[in-house]
Amino acid sequence: MNRKLAKNYCQILLRYGVNLQPGQKVRLSAPVAAAEFAELLCAEAYRYGAGDVQMNWHSPFCQAQRLQFAAPQTLREVADWEIAKCRNWLDENYAVITLVSCDEPYFTAVSSDSIAASQQARREALQFFSRAVMNSELQWLVASVATPAWAALLYPELESSAALAKLWEDIFHVSRVAAEQPLEHWQAHLDNLHRRRRSLNDLRIDSLRYRSVNGTDFVIGLPPTHIWQGGNEKSGRVVPFAANIPTEEVFTAPDFRRMDGVVYSTRPLIADNQHIEGIRLEFRAGKVVRATAEQGNDALQHLLEADEGVRFLGEVALVPKDSPIAEIPYSFMETLIDENASCHLALGAAYPTCIADGKTLNDDELRAAGLNRSQIHVDFMIGAPDLEITATTVDGRNIPVFRDGKWAEEFSAD
Repeated sequence: MNRKLAKNYCQILLRYGVNLQPGQKVRLSAPVAAAEFAELLCAEAYRYGAGDVQMNWHSPFCQAQRLQFAAPQTLREVADWEIAKCRNWLDENYAVITLVSCDEPYFTAVSSDSIAASQQARREALQFFSRAVMNSELQWLVASVATPAWAALLYPELESSAALAKLWEDIFHVSRVAAEQPLEHWQAHLDNLHRRRRSLNDLRIDSLRYRSVNGTDFVIGLPPTHIWQGGNEKSGRVVPFAANIPTEEVFTAPDFRRMDGVVYSTRPLIADNQHIEGIRLEFRAGKVVRATAEQGNDALQHLLEADEGVRFLGEVALVPKDSPIAEIPYSFMETLIDENASCHLALGAAYPTCIADGKTLNDDELRAAGLNRSQIHVDFMIGAPDLEITATTVDGRNIPVFRDGKWAEEFSAD
């Protein structure tokens, strides 16, 4: 790991990611295999002015062992102390940072039934915290870290230390931290995403049509008061933060009742540490009526059975094929990065911040406005090299937004 670039990465995560405020407490979750970087980030957070940094270490190996061998009833239990900790983070305005890697290799022997049971229990017990995250009531950030297992998965031809160094190099590249002036570079990047979303908002789009030679032919309706987001947003305490690093997307919430057609995935999806690939979804009146996957079909079906809302969409995101991540000719097998290489959709809950006054509405009011409600939010990638997206505006104009997988020339963010 290049220490100079690692420190740049820490600065980006603290300044443009979670936007740590003076004296603010931090909850930092990290895999034990990435301890070197997590310790560096902890030290940098204190230098940045953190009031306290509480570490939450986790081991995917131990998690997989539990799912495979623990008594079945325990998989449906969530400890009271876990729930209390989440409430404490909200009550005391913690900045919540989660460092992730691809853990899928550890879970190949674990049944999808065990994973589904555990995840469902956690979703139900911690639903209050998920809602706070979706409403941006706190500053939260998800960022990637290199681990030996992930590096071995992506670069099997390399010796372990070389593979780990290669993965760190790629993470630094896609996270835009290798520039001479990384903070200035990131501000310019955020400014560009903000211009793009303002231009989309000015169009007053009623619907989007997606077409590709892979078979995708899909129409998505948007709520009348939808708001395009991207770059960063403001927490409930009016602090700007970027929830994901890297971030290349401009996104909004669809009207969950207005989706028709067929859409195909274009990159593998790792959902609940299970590999799903070759997804085909058919929608009628907003709902998934047929779903198949060439690999991981059982995992896909479990996902779609989690609750009623997961068969509807909660997000539509636009990412051109010439993003820094898309230029790398392989999948990272981690949605945080892969979703920023490709246009994507999300099954499940919509972000209330994607419609006017959404934070002030209850669930019934959000549904009436067209926003899907669910305990799930799972992004899957649909961007193809030839993808065309055409917007139909509320006044009946048809405007190309994407051509050949990139922003259309006719569509300007300037």
